[in-house]
Amino acid sequence: PNLSSLLSFHLLSKFLTFFTTVIITRLLPSPHLKGQIFTLTLFKAFVGMLIGREAFYACFVRFGIERRDFFMWTMMLGALLTYLGAFYGQVPQLSTVEDFLLRSNVESRSVFRWFVASIGLELLVEPIFVQSQYLAQFQVRLRVEGLALFAKCMVMCAHLMMQRQRNVEIVKSTIEWAFVYSELAYAGCLFLGYLAWNWSSGRSAEENSTKNQKVGPPQHQSKLKMFLSFYVYDIFRFILTEGEKYALVWFSTLKERGVYDVVFNLGSLVVRLVFQPIEQVAFTTWVRMLHPQNMSNSKEDKDKKKRQLDEALFFLRGLLKLMMMIALTFACFGPSYSHTLFQILYGLAWAQTEAPFLMQVYCIYVGIVALNGVSEAFVRAAATGKTLQSYSLFMTLFSVIYVSVCSSLTFMGMGTVALILSNCVNMLCRIIYNAVFIRRYFGDRGRQFRLQDVLPRPLVLLCFFGSLIVCKSLELPLRNARLFGVPGYVLHVGIGALCFFTTFGMLWYQERNYLRELKSYFG
Repeated sequence: PNLSSLLSFHLLSKFLTFFTTVIITRLLPSPHLKGQIFTLTLFKAFVGMLIGREAFYACFVRFGIERRDFFMWTMMLGALLTYLGAFYGQVPQLSTVEDFLLRSNVESRSVFRWFVASIGLELLVEPIFVQSQYLAQFQVRLRVEGLALFAKCMVMCAHLMMQRQRNVEIVKSTIEWAFVYSELAYAGCLFLGYLAWNWSSGRSAEENSTKNQKVGPPQHQSKLKMFLSFYVYDIFRFILTEGEKYALVWFSTLKERGVYDVVFNLGSLVVRLVFQPIEQVAFTTWVRMLHPQNMSNSKEDKDKKKRQLDEALFFLRGLLKLMMMIALTFACFGPSYSHTLFQILYGLAWAQTEAPFLMQVYCIYVGIVALNGVSEAFVRAAATGKTLQSYSLFMTLFSVIYVSVCSSLTFMGMGTVALILSNCVNMLCRIIYNAVFIRRYFGDRGRQFRLQDVLPRPLVLLCFFGSLIVCKSLELPLRNARLFGVPGYVLHVGIGALCFFTTFGMLWYQERNYLRELKSYFG
C-alpha cells in the first residue's frame, strides 16, 4: 500500500510538473533561456552532492537518526551555504564561477543569493524527511511534497504568464527570477510541512528512530564509517550519472544546453514518475528485510530471517522484470515517435532541431537506467561498508571508461549524442557489476538468482522487436504524406497503437500469472 500510494502521488505530481514544463517551454522565445534554467538546476544538484545528501539518507535509513545527527547536518549545511552565499556571490568575476552560473551584474548576484537561500531552506529539514522515511510515514511525504510541487509549478507559470500579459519581453533575468521564486515556494512548503509533522508527532527524532535500541559510541562510529563509505560511493556515482550535464556547461552553448534539457526532461519523465519512487521504497524495504533490528539467535528469529531473505529475492525479481518490460517499451516504440512527439508538444520549431534525434537515443538510455536503478538500490541496501569501498574502486574504473568513450565519440564529431551513448556504456558496466554482486549475495545464502527469471517470454520479445521494425520502417514514408485526406503522422500513430496493444495483449497472455502475483504483492 505504501508503494501504491507513493506511485499514485508521483503520477499526479510529475504529470503536473511535465505539463508545466511544456507550457514554460512554449512561453520561452529561445532555447538558450531554457539552457539558463538547466544551468541553475545543475548547481542545486551539485550542492546536494557536496553536502552528502544521498549518503545521509542511505546511512540513516539503515541505522536510524539521533539528535547528534540533526546537529551535524545543520552545521555542515550552514558552513557550506555561508561559503557559497558570501564568497561566490561577492566574486562573480571568477572565470569558472561566471561561466558556470553566468553571473554578470548586481541583479544576478541577488538572484544567486536567494537561490542559495532556497537550497538551504530545503536541505535544512532533510533529517526530518529521513526520519519520516525510516518510520515508513510515506503519507506525510505525499502530502508535503505534493503541496510543494504544486506551489512550485504554479508560481513559475504565473510569473511568466504575467510578464507576457504585460507585453514584457522574457529575457535572462526574467527567467532567473521566475525560477528562484518557484524554488523558494517549493522549499518553503517543504520546510513548513515537515516541521509541522515533526511537532505534531509529539516525539523527537531520537525517540522515534532509536526506540528499543542501545545507542552508544560503537554504533555511532560504525554509522560514521558507513556515512563516509556512502559519501565516497555517491561522489563517483554522481560523476558517472550527472557528469555529461556538467560537461555541457563547460563545452556547449546555452542553446545546446536548452535542447538537451528539453530532451532530458521529456525522456526522463518516466524516471521521475516511476523509477525514482520505486527505487526509494525498494531500498527502504530491502534494508528492513536484510537488516532486521532486535533479532536473536533463536530458531524462530532464524526462520524469520530466511523468510525475509526469500521475500527480498522475490521482490527483486519482480521489480527487475517490471523494469525490463518498461525498458523494452521505450527502446522499441520511443525512437519511431520522437519527431511526432516534439512537434505536438513543443511545436514545429523544436521538431526541426536536433532534439528528436537526441530523444531517439535517449529512449534506449532510459531503458538501461531502469535496470540499473533497481539493481543498484539492492546493492546499496545489502552492501557492507567494505563492499561499498570496493564498489567505489570499480566506479573509478567505470569513470575512466566513461571519459574514454565520451572523448572518442566527441572526437568523431558526434556532439551531444556522444554524452548519451557514453552514459549508456557506463550504465551497462554498473549493471554487470550489480548482477555479479546479486548473484553472489544470494548464492552465498543458498538461493539462486538467474537472468532468465527477469526476461519476458520469447513470444513477448518477438512482438516487441516486430513492433520496432514495423513502426520505424514506416516513420519517414508517412511523416509528410497524406493518405485519403488523413495526415501521414496520424496513420503512423494509429499503426503504433495497434502494435502496442498487440504486444501488451501477448504480454498479458504469456505473463498473466506473473502480473497477478506482482499486483497482489504491490497492493
